[in-house]
Amino acid sequence: MIIILILMPQSNFIALLKHCPQKGTSLLSGVTVLWFPLCGRSREARLKVISQLFVKQLSSMHLTHKLELFPDQKVTQMLFKEVKNAAELRQSAVEGKINAALINPTMLVNPFQVLVAANKAVHLQKTGKMKTRSLYSEIIFNLSPNNNISEAFKRFGISDGDTSVMVVLVHSEDESKLLADITARVSGQQVPVEDVSSLSDQAKIKKLYKVTPLEEKSGTLLDAVVCRMAIKDVM
Repeated sequence: MIIILILMPQSNFIALLKHCPQKGTSLLSGVTVLWFPLCGRSREARLKVISQLFVKQLSSMHLTHKLELFPDQKVTQMLFKEVKNAAELRQSAVEGKINAALINPTMLVNPFQVLVAANKAVHLQKTGKMKTRSLYSEIIFNLSPNNNISEAFKRFGISDGDTSVMVVLVHSEDESKLLADITARVSGQQVPVEDVSSLSDQAKIKKLYKVTPLEEKSGTLLDAVVCRMAIKDVM
């Protein structure tokens, strides 16, 4: 996403819009224009409002949750589409250069699905019972409805040719630096995490999690998926 700040009087900005192909704040795909008048404001006031605009714009693009059972830990999700360097990202994750879980969003129904997997991964890490080598590989494994680790990575990890990716971070400190690092690494367009449903391949999800028509009638697809994730250890 590109953010353009217009630091000019409103009358001038309106005149500028008349020469644009589309009036409004969204002039081009992925470009957001924020108008902020210079008149009648101190320098400190201008900087404060500009800062608030940026924070609001960026915070709407990712989701951060504090884990209730582990209040010192937070989980942040970032979603990207039109990704051009999936192979590079995957290799960086393998080499430990990216400290995050890189997930194929077509296998996700809702961000809550990821939160459940991350919460379980943190719990298993704290108790020394992880089945994989790292916290982030454990998150990917926890998304799977079965205990086949290699299949979990094949289904839920990203592949070299993928054009979308969900990035999941677990952290205790402020996430701003982490987000900036991820954004710099991913060659793609960041979109709101809630948009993951538009990327979901529901047919594949239903087949993998063996969701029955009866389950869909009595509940939601998300309910069925989370249920499969939760009971795989006792089956």
